[in-house]
Amino acid sequence: MVKDLLKFGLGVSYIIIATIALFGILNMVTIWFFTRSMLRGLLNRVNQLDSTLAEAIQTVVGNGLGEVEPVNPVQLMLMELFKQHMQPKTPNLELLKDDKGKFI
Repeated sequence: MVKDLLKFGLGVSYIIIATIALFGILNMVTIWFFTRSMLRGLLNRVNQLDSTLAEAIQTVVGNGLGEVEPVNPVQLMLMELFKQHMQPKTPNLELLKDDKGKFI
C-alpha cells in the first residue's frame, strides 16, 4: 500500500480525491475565463458589424439606388397577360329560366 508522503494523516484515497477536486475546480475556472474572453470578443465583433451595416445602409439610402434598368418589353407583355388572367371573369352564357324557375 502507498504511504502518506505529505504526512497529513489522511488516507491516500482522500488525498487523491482532493487532488482530483482541485484540478476539477482549476479546470472550471480556466474554462470560465476562456469562455468569458471569447464572448467579449464575439460581442465586440457583433457591435462592429452592426455599426458597419448601419453605415452601409445609410450610404445606400443617402445616395439613392442609382439608375434602374428599364423594363424589358417581353416582361411587360407577360405582366399584362398575367393581369388579364387574374381579373375575375363573368360567365359568357345566359341561363334562361321560365316563370316557374325551371331552366329552358
